[in-house]
This record gives sequence, C-alpha cells and structure tokens, in this order.
Amino acid sequence: MRICSPTIRLLVHPQWVPILLLLLTSCSSPEAPDEQSTDSGVSHSGSTSDAARAPVTVRVSQGSDVISLDPYFKNESPTFSVLRNVYETLTDYDVNIELTPWLAHRWKNVGELEWVFELREGVVFHEGQPLTADDVVFSVRRVLDWPMSRFKSEIPTVEHVEAVDDHTVRFRTRIPDAILPLRLASIAIMDREWTEAAIAEHGEAWLATNANGSGAYRVEEWIKDTRCVLTRHPDYWGESPVVERLEFIPTSNDATRMVMLQRGQIDIMVNVPPTNVKRAELLPGFRILKSPSLRLIYLGLDCGRDKTPGIKDSPPNPLKDRRVRQAILKSIDNRLIVKTIMGGNAEPADQLLPQGVTGYDPTIKLERPDYVGARRLLAEAGFPEGFTVRLDGPNDRYVNDSKILAAVAQELARIGIDVEANAMPKVRFFSEEEQGNCSFFLIGWSNTNGDGIGTFDHLLHTNLPEKSMGGSNNSTAYSHPRVDEICELASREFDPARREALVREANRVAVDDLVHIPLHYQMDIYAVSDKFEWTPRRDTQVRGIDIRLSGVGNGG
Repeated sequence: MRICSPTIRLLVHPQWVPILLLLLTSCSSPEAPDEQSTDSGVSHSGSTSDAARAPVTVRVSQGSDVISLDPYFKNESPTFSVLRNVYETLTDYDVNIELTPWLAHRWKNVGELEWVFELREGVVFHEGQPLTADDVVFSVRRVLDWPMSRFKSEIPTVEHVEAVDDHTVRFRTRIPDAILPLRLASIAIMDREWTEAAIAEHGEAWLATNANGSGAYRVEEWIKDTRCVLTRHPDYWGESPVVERLEFIPTSNDATRMVMLQRGQIDIMVNVPPTNVKRAELLPGFRILKSPSLRLIYLGLDCGRDKTPGIKDSPPNPLKDRRVRQAILKSIDNRLIVKTIMGGNAEPADQLLPQGVTGYDPTIKLERPDYVGARRLLAEAGFPEGFTVRLDGPNDRYVNDSKILAAVAQELARIGIDVEANAMPKVRFFSEEEQGNCSFFLIGWSNTNGDGIGTFDHLLHTNLPEKSMGGSNNSTAYSHPRVDEICELASREFDPARREALVREANRVAVDDLVHIPLHYQMDIYAVSDKFEWTPRRDTQVRGIDIRLSGVGNGG
C-alpha cells in the first residue's frame, strides 16, 4: 500500500526520531441517549459555493506546539486542538459541550453491557480509503493495547469491540456504562490499512510525524517549533469549510505573540495574557472574546509514597500527612493570584469541578488564607520548622504558569516551607509528571465532556492498569476505596439525579483529602481578527470548520 506523508521538517536525522520519542516519554451533563440520529444539523455533502473565492488562510497562535501527530500519544489540549481538524471521532460536542453525532450517525444501548454504533457512509480518509467498522475496531484496540497510549482511561469500561458489518460496530463493556457515547468523543479514528502498513514499513514512531485522518483538513507541513500547516481535504464528507488553510504557529513567548498580533501576523490568538487584554482591545481590526473555561489549574501532591523525588530528605514524605496538605492550602491566597497575576480573568476554585459539570457542588467552600492556622498544622504534623520541596510545572502551557509557580513559592515561604520553583518546557514537564518524578506540581485538567467522573477515572482512581483506571494520570499515588467504588457506580448509573449525587460525593471526598489543591478556573481569552466570525468552544479547540468570513456563510 502506498504511504504518503506531509512535509515534516525536524532538526534531527530521521533515524533519531524513535529515540527522541522514547526520551520524551521518559523525560450539567447530557444523559446518554438510548438512540441518537443525525437531526443535529450536521451536513453530509460537500459545498462548492465558495469555489470562486480566493483561498482563505487563518493563522492561529496557541502558545505551544503540537507534541505528536499520533492521535493517541499525548492527551494534551493544544495537540488535540490541531489533530481534531485532521482526525475525527464517533461522537462529538458542540460549542456548548452538548453531545452530537459525528462519524457515527446513530447509536443505541441494546443491553446492560452493549452499545451499537452505526457509521456514516461516504466517509473517506485523506489517503483515499473509505471508513469502515474495521477502522473503528482497530482504533479502539490500539488505544487500549498500545503501551504508549495516553487515552486508555478515556474508555476504561470497554472490554470488547467488534465489527457487525462494514458500518456497524458493537461495544461490550465490563460494567454498564451510561456515558460511553460521551467517552468516545475523545477517541480519534485511524485508517487501519494505512496505519498497519505504515508501522510495518517505518515503525510505530513514524506516526508521530505523519497523519491520515478523515477530518476536514490534512497535514501539509509540520516544521517543529515553527508552524503546523493544515489544508482543506477536498473529499471531506461534511460541509466544505471556507477556510482552506490553517496555520498553527507555536510561539510561546507572550511578548512576541503580542507583537505578531499587532503586526497582523496572527488571526486568532488563544490565551491572550490577562495583563495584555486592554492593549489587545485597542488594536484595530481585532476583538476580544472571553469564554468561561472548563480547565482547572491546581497543585498536585504526592500523598502515597514514603520516598518522593522532590523532597531530598524523604522519607518521611511530609505530603503524605493531610495536615501538611491543609497547611499548604491555607497558605495560598488563590483569590490574590487571580487578582494580581491573572488580572481578574479567572475564577477562584474551591473544588475540582467547574460549575455546569456533573458533580459540581455549590456548598464546597475552602477557607484561606490562614497563615497562623497553617503554621499550627505544620507543627502538629511534626514539621514546626517547615521543610524543603521542589515545585515542578510548565512555563509554556497554561496562562502565566511560571508566574503562578513563583507566587506559590512566595506564599509557602510565609509558613516556613522552602520551595524551589522549577519551571520547564511542557514536553519535559509532562514526561516527568507522568513518570512519577514530581512530588509537588502545577498542572491543569479540563472536563471537556461535561461529566465530572472523568476527573476521578483519570486523576484519582487507584492505579489499575488492567482496568485502564488511574494509570500515569494518577501521578499523586492517591488511592481511596470509596472514590474507586463511586467510579464504578457512576459509570453504570443511567439516572441523572443519582449519577449527579454520586459524582458530588466523590468531589467532596477528594476535596477533603486535598490530594489536589484547586487554584482557579481559567478564563479563555481570544483575540480574533474582524475578518472572521468564530465562536470559541468550551473545550478550547480551534477548528477550521467553525470559522467563517465576516458577513459570509460557510457555503451550501
């Protein structure tokens, strides 16, 4: 089979790619429907009404680069934002995180443990092969079986998947799963024949720099740390987008990004720095859009190991003591961080789930700051003079991430905890965090499907690789029998009210244990060229199919 690829320029010899990848990896919710059809307004046929227009290019600055073109290698929002233009999923969410059909045009629950999905006909991958049920089966199995997959815990209940016929797929789960259609919105579908041929010829690592999806765009060129260029797929099954070319520009320096915006070198700027919002508002030809984010920024603490890498003198590990974790909470004025560092463009967080997500509990309130109380708790735990700890985090992933690290270090110094703020590029940080090399770290998590149980499946369930639960996402080594039980119970609960009560209970348990200290929910801030009409999605993805010319429809 012919394997075609886009132009990928890496500043290393191709033979080093597998080695580099190995180093990188070491360094209110909608009820799941009984049946869903295509009455959502998704078009099946291409549009040619824009054919006479000049090619339209949109340049997007997300602040960081794609990590890999392999859709299962890294569960990271900027990467998935790019790849979701290239690869597609069985189900999807609209801009308000409401479930909608996509590659599957309908589905139904046919028994306690079975779901059946019917695929659209006429879907063609970029290299010309038609989508079939075999592609879905292959993709799901690769997510679950590939050792490097970071999406296993997206579908932890799936036990078996099979092709009934060319356009029908049956899933069997190990326990009843009320939200399987929600979960599948995170699983990209790959071309089985192309992928197997590529792996046989080039090795698995080749997929990190080559892609073949069914999306509205295909990868034309990826020059690492410079740009990732996507061009319109001429045989796309859906409505043909007006935007012919998407350029993702991975500049991480905020000052440079603002200069590029001022010069008109960017059409959509994601995560406008809060301190630059007023300046951006004054730029001619641009407008500022703000959208409440689903992303929680929080501090993770290693509460499960006696010897922990970020505390030189461990054991003992002070972070295992809940009183120490309480002291850390009480010493951090997250409202001051929001006011000064975030410029008011964030919402202080007292729990793990934002409002509007299943499991959010409006009664949860955390009292802070209380420096006197924090010192008392440290003394009670046996650390009256404090201790020294390394605080890890990225410097190019979240809004003002390195500044937040410094602020946390300054706050903890008030109670005698000496913090070494260790900011690093996100690729390195995520690798370190996933391997358990962090004791105390700043990170974010987004409940993109609107259901809070994913937070517990991924981050707080006991590490059980055989069930695809916890895994490397639970880098705090946390384990709580009731949280594990709730994950199972909530998964099988189809009644929305009972499901809400279960996830709220898990939320309260986690907040009480303080294995994660919530800081704030980001406010997603965008600068958008007046040449385009675009509504931000709550999952922060920038998709070319959503962008229209100002005052012009999207074809059809």
